[in-house]
Amino acid sequence: MEDPLHPPTIATGEGDQNSVPLPVFLEEPTYAFVVKNKPATLKCRAAHALEIYFKCNGVRKSPEQQMEFVEPQTGVRNVEASVSVTRNELDEFFEKDKFRCECYAWSSSGQIKSQPAVVEVACEYRCFYLGVGFRREGPRGRRFLQSFGRPLRRASYVNTDYSGTGRIPFEI
Repeated sequence: MEDPLHPPTIATGEGDQNSVPLPVFLEEPTYAFVVKNKPATLKCRAAHALEIYFKCNGVRKSPEQQMEFVEPQTGVRNVEASVSVTRNELDEFFEKDKFRCECYAWSSSGQIKSQPAVVEVACEYRCFYLGVGFRREGPRGRRFLQSFGRPLRRASYVNTDYSGTGRIPFEI
């Protein structure tokens, strides 16, 4: 069963029986957040690759750190790279879609592209508008608001029946 939100990795190039195999991702970049002024770090690792680079919103971005090593038991060449995305880069991005970065692994037989990783600014804000859909009556007639923010917090409370992820109600 294929996940429509996460399509399979796309490979380009011709795989020949006698040639070097296409690169294989061992680690792909994942969804990340910029917290305050700490940049988000995206990591990528591939086997059989000669070079790894990132593309963020179609613009090539060279990795800040790149390590290359050969596994002694198998003789397979592995390349590992990471890139940082700063808050300034996110603030300068004015498109309708979210800020996305993809990892490309290249070898003489072709290149492969990873799944896109979304990078967002982590924030927590509360909506104090008590209009329709925001108000909820709690015990003893108290009003509750929903806490909005990214990423969604995970919480569990002792001596209550609320547990799980999502928006956590708080009392005003």
